[in-house]
Amino acid sequence: MEENKEHFRHLMLFYYRKGKNASQATNSICSVYGEGALAERTVRKWFAKFRASDFNLKDH
Repeated sequence: MEENKEHFRHLMLFYYRKGKNASQATNSICSVYGEGALAERTVRKWFAKFRASDFNLKDH
């Protein structure tokens, strides 16, 4: 399960670097992996870390 979470984190970082917002990233990821695969709240949390220059994708 942890490797799935880390995979999603890589995807979130990808969309962040492409200039997408959390809602757009969530919609894109869920369109591939299924509705509810990822909560927008989770994406917002990770985007906040990225904005703070924290690009560590391990859950800490």
